[in-house]
Amino acid sequence: MHKLFLSYSQKDKDRVSNLVRGLEAFGCEVWIDHHKLTGGQVWWDSVLRQLRDCDAVVVAVSNATLKSVACSSEYAYAAALGKGILPVRIENVSQKLLPEELRSRHVIDFYAGKPDEPYQLAKAVNALPKNVPLPSPMPRLPPLPVSNISKLRDQVNATSTLALEVQNRLISELSNMVQRGDDLQEVRQVLKDFRKRPDLYSVVQQRIDEVLNNYPKYRTSETTVSVGGVAAGGFEGVLAVLGRGALWFFGGAIANGIAQNACTSYDPYTGYYSAGCEGSALMLLIWGVGIFNTIELHKSRSK
Repeated sequence: MHKLFLSYSQKDKDRVSNLVRGLEAFGCEVWIDHHKLTGGQVWWDSVLRQLRDCDAVVVAVSNATLKSVACSSEYAYAAALGKGILPVRIENVSQKLLPEELRSRHVIDFYAGKPDEPYQLAKAVNALPKNVPLPSPMPRLPPLPVSNISKLRDQVNATSTLALEVQNRLISELSNMVQRGDDLQEVRQVLKDFRKRPDLYSVVQQRIDEVLNNYPKYRTSETTVSVGGVAAGGFEGVLAVLGRGALWFFGGAIANGIAQNACTSYDPYTGYYSAGCEGSALMLLIWGVGIFNTIELHKSRSK
């Protein structure tokens, strides 16, 4: 039984769960870091200890992994220890974009749902070495990984006065991260904190406002609410769908009333006025168009 270390990005925590289940189904013992967000030297020392104790490292390859400072430090240290490394793509990432440490190895796909993927994964895992002795002398310990956004946040929140050139550099780096789509939620918060600085130059404030006013939309983990069978993400989406649905509902009801008044007839046998079917048919037609229009609204908002 292999003792595996799984290197992954926190952004992929939902996707790697399938990979973990697959590896455990093969009888592997998988160590996965569930505390990536805690950081700190104690956390990093624990990660390095697990790397020394494992048989091999499985790298869950994704776009987020390639940008992760912690992941690159993990598999670089594993290579220095002589551990087996198995890159497993959990999304469609071009092999040309992989760093040499991963590109030079056999890469397994585990994202497309192909029938042979579990077999290929099991075959690759069985080929990994076991009980690899640690080298002597031991390689140098990698330093605590600090992400780029963490460095920028620390500089933005510094208590010392920031010169104009420093402020311009910070807003340029943050703006570039927004354009690349890196850590959009975190960058937005750093920009808001940056704008609150008492020593902020007006020209820098204008640049911050420009970035925030043109901030790209990003998907969050908002709860999806179902309204009449139509899914709408977030409060704004719910209001839009409800508003459009209500408009068509009342429009159909009014049209039904008008049509019934125009189509009523007196029944001399019962002494009652009866509405023709035209009113109900028109109302149902308008409601049907309204439901279709509401669904199309949701589709357009989801794009």
